[in-house]
Amino acid sequence: MSEVALSGESQVPIPGTLKENAYLPAKEMEFEEWQRAGTLMTTIQKSINWWVGDWLLHGEKTWPEQFSQAVYLTGKSDVTLRNSAWVCSVFPPEDRNPSLSYSHHFEVASIKSPEERRWLLREAEENDLSSSALRKLRNNNVGDMPELPDLTMPDHMSDDLKVAVAGFMEALTVYKPRHDNEEVTVRLPWGKVNMTFVLEATPQGS
Repeated sequence: MSEVALSGESQVPIPGTLKENAYLPAKEMEFEEWQRAGTLMTTIQKSINWWVGDWLLHGEKTWPEQFSQAVYLTGKSDVTLRNSAWVCSVFPPEDRNPSLSYSHHFEVASIKSPEERRWLLREAEENDLSSSALRKLRNNNVGDMPELPDLTMPDHMSDDLKVAVAGFMEALTVYKPRHDNEEVTVRLPWGKVNMTFVLEATPQGS
């Protein structure tokens, strides 16, 4: 039986076996145990970026010389790790809204004004906004940031992937294609992404 500690005071067991790429439930599991395991695992999924970010900040502060090697051994993307640490540095635990996801906080972390960040998160909570809707609200109300298209992401996408796609879309708003139908290939560890930039005609008189 594996155990995952959610606090320093208690450990909540997950009946069965946890492997790197699988969960094997215990054959004699009771319904209440199955339900508790699901609650615990969804909590881990929701909180993992916060936990990793706080872990990184602590390691960087406490063991600066060994920090880089330890991070390398995690096998996680450097961008993902840096994003987690950055968002956690902007939002220490006492400033995080427990009603909103890590993705919500990521969307407003680049805003310099704490008051504007708090206002946007409050609007997201009170109006039940998705992280993409919050991004649109941010772009329309804070500074001169370009408005991004409303990008609907499937519910099954992980927070890591949503954050990566959102950041990629934001970066593209400042890229100026050299010509119409410019083709760009981005190579990744698992393959590549091919893009074609199609320029829209400027309406006459604009």
